[in-house]
Amino acid sequence: MHHQRQIQRAYPHLKSIVYNYRTAVLEPTGRVKREEYTIQKGVWKFNQYYDLRPGLKKEYADFIINEHIPTLSKLEYMAITGGWNVVLGGVSEIIAEFTFKDPNDIGRLLNNEDFRRMTLKLKNAYVMNYQSRILRCTERFDEPRWFRL
Repeated sequence: MHHQRQIQRAYPHLKSIVYNYRTAVLEPTGRVKREEYTIQKGVWKFNQYYDLRPGLKKEYADFIINEHIPTLSKLEYMAITGGWNVVLGGVSEIIAEFTFKDPNDIGRLLNNEDFRRMTLKLKNAYVMNYQSRILRCTERFDEPRWFRL
């Protein structure tokens, strides 16, 4: 409870120095990797954000499980970290998360023919409002001590 009050007091200050601040509650869509998800430092992220087209949830899941993940899992320079359903907040319904140790590998992914083919199929057949972002851990913050992911 003490930490929640600290966050609530800091929130107005945070809003004054951060542009386009958003919060979201996420739930995993299912485990891509079998180990526990931890806060990662010293890595780069490539995230895809999108909404599902109405009525295609099962077809989308089949595509992700049977085509998308097996195809992209073959790329040794990145890891498919996970998929997230946005339960509350955010700007999209789904977030797909990829992890890289070297930012040059994000460029390799974006130029990879299999990735381009999978993303084109994803965008044309199953999703709308697609966006992507490249993120870098600032490593300026301590890991939260009041919860574990």
